[in-house]
Amino acid sequence: MKYNKILFSLLITSMLLLPLINFATAASTPDYVGIDEGDEIIWDVIIDDDPLEDYWEDRGYSETWIDNVSDDLFEDAWDKDVVGWKIKILELEKEEDDDGDDYVEYDYRLYIKEEDEDWEVEDQKDSTKIWKYDTDKYVDDLASVDVSALAYFFGSPYGTGLFRFVVPDNVKWGKFAEELDDELDDDFDGNDESAGSEAATDMYFFMQRENGISTYANKDEEDLEDFTSTAQFNYKGVLLYYQWAYDGDPIIELKLQFRMVYQWWWAAVVALAAVVIIIMIIIIKRR
Repeated sequence: MKYNKILFSLLITSMLLLPLINFATAASTPDYVGIDEGDEIIWDVIIDDDPLEDYWEDRGYSETWIDNVSDDLFEDAWDKDVVGWKIKILELEKEEDDDGDDYVEYDYRLYIKEEDEDWEVEDQKDSTKIWKYDTDKYVDDLASVDVSALAYFFGSPYGTGLFRFVVPDNVKWGKFAEELDDELDDDFDGNDESAGSEAATDMYFFMQRENGISTYANKDEEDLEDFTSTAQFNYKGVLLYYQWAYDGDPIIELKLQFRMVYQWWWAAVVALAAVVIIIMIIIIKRR
C-alpha cells in the first residue's frame, strides 16, 4: 500500500512538471522550426555534370574552358561518385532579428557517401538560417538571383552555401508561387514564356496538398533550353525532393530517405486496415 502511494505521488509530481518542461522547450525554439538538435537527415543523391556542360556548350564556350570549370565545380560534395548526403543538427540557436525579419540559425555537420563506401565528414561544422516565412522576403530573395543559372534560393554549384535543407514548416506555397511568378515576369522583361513558377503539389489520399515550388527560366534566348527546378518539403519543412535540371536532364537530384512514408502514408493506413479486416473475418469464421 505504501509503495503504491509513493508511485502515485511520483506520477502526480511528474504531471505537474511536464507543462514547465514543455514550456521551456517551446520558448527556446519558435514554432516554425520543425527540426531538433541531434536529428540526422539523409538524402539519396544523383549528380551529373553533363547537362550543365551542355548548357555551356550551347552558350558557345570552348571544350577546354568547359572541362576546366566542370572539374573545378564538380568535386567534393558535388562529385559524381557521391550517392548520399547526410546532415546532423548540432545546435539550434535562439531566434534572432535582422532588420525586422526573424530567423533561427542552426549548426550542422555534413557527411557525404560514395557507392559501397562509409560516410565521410565533408564539413565538420557549418551553419545556415531558417528564416521565418514572409512572402515578400522569400520572393525578394529568390528573384534576386539568376534562376536560369542558379537553383534559386536553394543554392547551386556557383553559390557559396549548400541547399536550404530546411525551411519554415508553414510556407504558403501557393501564394509564394503566385507572387514569384509575377516577379519573374517583371525580371525577364515581362515575357511569360521566359520564366515562371508554380506551386509543387503532392497527392495525399486523392487530395492535393501544396508542399513546394517549381521554377523554369531560359532568359528567352532561342539557342538555350530551360533551366527547371523543383523542391518539395515534408510537414516539418525538411527537403523531401529536389531536382535542378537543364533541358529536362537533372544536374542534381535529392530524395529524402524513406520519403515514401511522407508521400504515401495513406497507403500504409489502407493496407493496415485491410489486414485488420482480414484478421477479423478469419476470427469470425473460426468461431
